[in-house]
Amino acid sequence: PTRGTQKARAVRQQLWARVVEIGDGKRGRISVTCIVAREVGAPAGSKPLEWRLLTNREASTAEQVVELIDWYRARWEIEIYFHVLKNGCEVETLQLGAIDRVERALALFMVVAWRVTYLMRLGRNCPDLDATLFFSADEIRGTYLLSKTPKPTQSPR
Repeated sequence: PTRGTQKARAVRQQLWARVVEIGDGKRGRISVTCIVAREVGAPAGSKPLEWRLLTNREASTAEQVVELIDWYRARWEIEIYFHVLKNGCEVETLQLGAIDRVERALALFMVVAWRVTYLMRLGRNCPDLDATLFFSADEIRGTYLLSKTPKPTQSPR
């Protein structure tokens, strides 16, 4: 995707996967799958993309390697979701004394964080969608009242 001044581009990658042993920090060894995805034919003047992943999952076929790379690509969306939950919904500042209250609050805030994350993604990918597809007239009016800005004559995007 687009990042800073870099334009979006299709990327062709060469994939490697191999089981390797690494130290476990306790003078022992563990086996992991190392996956390398390196861009081939990168445009002139741009640094080729390269990912190196270590996983405890097996990847003995090209399809399994591609699936693990897709899982890794989804990681950023998960990071955004938890950022919204922690910082947007401020769940870490809740001062709830009982676990049942924490569970109920998290159940509500997780749905709110999911909706905010979903709308952020749609807004980035389809910025011209009409807001009335996702919000009621009262929700839109409430947003303008809370932000103390005049409601535009056209439906917001």
